[in-house]
Amino acid sequence: MGKIIEYHRNVLFAGTKDKQYAKEYFSSRLVQGELITICSPTTYRKLTNDIPVKNEDIYLELLRKLNLTYQSTSIVYKKEFTKSGMQILETYMYGDYDAVASMITHLLATFNTNDAYEKELAYVLRMIHEMMRVKHSIVDATQMECVYTLYDIYPQWIQKMLLTAIYNYLIITHQTHKTEDFIDTLQDHPLEQVSRMYYYIDNQVHLDKVDAMYQKLMDVFTKQKNYYRLLELKEYRLKYNNVLGIANEALIDEIEYMFTTYELPNHARKSYLYFLGKMYNRTASYEKAKTIFEECLRLDPNMMTYILSYYFYCLHKTDSLIQVDPMVYDKLSEQQRAIYTYFTLDPKDYGKREDYILKELSCPKIMKMEYMHDLVLKELRKNVRMTKHYVKLEQFLSKIDEF
Repeated sequence: MGKIIEYHRNVLFAGTKDKQYAKEYFSSRLVQGELITICSPTTYRKLTNDIPVKNEDIYLELLRKLNLTYQSTSIVYKKEFTKSGMQILETYMYGDYDAVASMITHLLATFNTNDAYEKELAYVLRMIHEMMRVKHSIVDATQMECVYTLYDIYPQWIQKMLLTAIYNYLIITHQTHKTEDFIDTLQDHPLEQVSRMYYYIDNQVHLDKVDAMYQKLMDVFTKQKNYYRLLELKEYRLKYNNVLGIANEALIDEIEYMFTTYELPNHARKSYLYFLGKMYNRTASYEKAKTIFEECLRLDPNMMTYILSYYFYCLHKTDSLIQVDPMVYDKLSEQQRAIYTYFTLDPKDYGKREDYILKELSCPKIMKMEYMHDLVLKELRKNVRMTKHYVKLEQFLSKIDEF
């Protein structure tokens, strides 16, 4: 409870600048104009560092000063809460995120007090619920700052489910030293070891340890028949092989076998197809990359947001003709639709494609889109080589120079 007290004291002082929430005054309270000591600064320092203080009244007084309460009847202090949490973690381990979201909803329905600890757990569980719902581990930075600060107070089953979100938050906010410290705290649970291995690969440190970690985790997840985590490991192995310049053909065959043999959650299939598509794109296997990106879109048209630039580049390199998919088209912005429509035109009708670029794609909103400037220009040059309309190309170049 000490860390919760210190967190809320700090938030209140930052927001109000009220001296009663300043650290040097907080362990006292004003009663009829007289300053009464709740506890000594040393005692306050102990309890905020989770060193137990015998006098429970100190906690209650400090909580009261923050308009918070402790209620021992809360479900979060009972064995059934821990039991439910372990069941949720087990389901999370196998990647069934929809089931995890449903289980969290049922658990939250048992929260019915104003207990301070219950409120903090409700906050983080709602955040995890949203992560499971959208199948994404990038969370609002303000939320993550709170969760990261209070990470140590959460039950271990919640901590395990936060590993990826915490790591992503620290990386995105460039908190290098905190990232290293966070990785150093990880223990032997398979999810913690996966996070540690990913950190080593991502930052290209301790690569000599990766092989042994990978094999140990493969053994664990194979024994569990946990194909979701096995697939995750193989993705990390692909990244590791890329770092060391090791050929990936055999590993890709293994992944493709898993896709066709085992039942995997849709979000897992999308994630790893996306990764494979990017890898094929990087190695100039554009036809394979295009096919994979199209499979991503069949699984979820919303994936277009992530694969758009890669997909268009594959269409460019393979001279592809696509059919309009309403499920995909409806998800696109006006500018994205314009580019998408271009690739529905016959790639051998150079004049029609050239005219379309000049009329529909030569506007600032499109030419300033990430990656689109070079792509549109390459497509126009390709068409002009056949139409010989070099004057139009020069006019186009002059026009976009003004953007």
